[in-house]
Amino acid sequence: SAMRLHALLLSGAWGYSARVDAYPKDPVIGFTNDPPHTSSFVLAFNPTYVEMSPGTGNADGLLVRVQNCSAPKGECRACAPTVEDPSRIAFVHQGCGEPEPCYFPLTDSDVVLGPNSTADVLGLADPRIVYHNGTYYMTYLAIDKTGATQLELATSPDPTGPSHWTKLGSVFGSAKNATSGSILPSAAGHHVMLVAGSGDTRITAASSSDLHSWVHHEDKVVLEPRSTGFDAGRVEAGPSPMVLTDGNYVLFYNAAEEEAGVLSHVGYAVLSGADPTKVLFRGTEPLISAADRPWTSGGPGYVCSEQGAVKLDGGVPIPAEDNAFRLYFGAGGAYVGTVKVVVDVSASVVV
Repeated sequence: SAMRLHALLLSGAWGYSARVDAYPKDPVIGFTNDPPHTSSFVLAFNPTYVEMSPGTGNADGLLVRVQNCSAPKGECRACAPTVEDPSRIAFVHQGCGEPEPCYFPLTDSDVVLGPNSTADVLGLADPRIVYHNGTYYMTYLAIDKTGATQLELATSPDPTGPSHWTKLGSVFGSAKNATSGSILPSAAGHHVMLVAGSGDTRITAASSSDLHSWVHHEDKVVLEPRSTGFDAGRVEAGPSPMVLTDGNYVLFYNAAEEEAGVLSHVGYAVLSGADPTKVLFRGTEPLISAADRPWTSGGPGYVCSEQGAVKLDGGVPIPAEDNAFRLYFGAGGAYVGTVKVVVDVSASVVV
């Protein structure tokens, strides 16, 4: 029956699998003593991938949260943004592609967006960007003077520079808050956002017909924590879901073992191509975890502002490889790491 098939898919008894195909031992962007010096900022994390377009002059790269502080190497020390040194968003050009992407050095001249109102006086964080019909849409967290955050939206025809950004304000209004929003545009105009709500451990859905005005359906649960395991505490969507060769979507998501714990694992689920708020399959083990690399926790020679943090915000399908994806994540609140993940759809079904 259809109900039994759905249960089998969710249980992992029949369905998809995924593997990490390449995981560099070093971050691709970060502030370390050893060359190559890939960032002049002490903290560079929260990466989101910017796909090339005519608006960018066919350049691609990453938008990255950047900030300076006095965090020492070799230990983990919280480093909150200040009015004098807020968090900003910078664009870094990709210098070489697969199989080992590299990036030009990140400097102050690469900053494209920063605070300009009371809502974001301490800066901007956690960007996620998508491209649709000539415009880039970016959700991000605005940080006010108290440190409180609000999910906001900005648009640009060219996010690689500072000149063309339009901040549209709060996504859901001041009465509601959220900690992240991952947009999946639709050619038919039925756009979906996967939302992590403030104080909510689940991923819920929002909808829009124009990508500007959004309605949050807090009762529409897409993914919630499991009773045990790496994602038993809370879950949060990573980059925009990406299409598989069978027409369904893969969602890479961030997870914490405890509700109040730091996001330190990345898992995956498969969403229906017909209804991306419906989960067809969910992996049982994390793809990557904080314990995999020393630069997530202030190992020797590395700065760290968030102990054991691994947070995936960026991703892109790898050209000419079916169901292969280049993913970008922040680590330790200080670095940008990358992995290649391949999804096996050979045992999948179209639902």
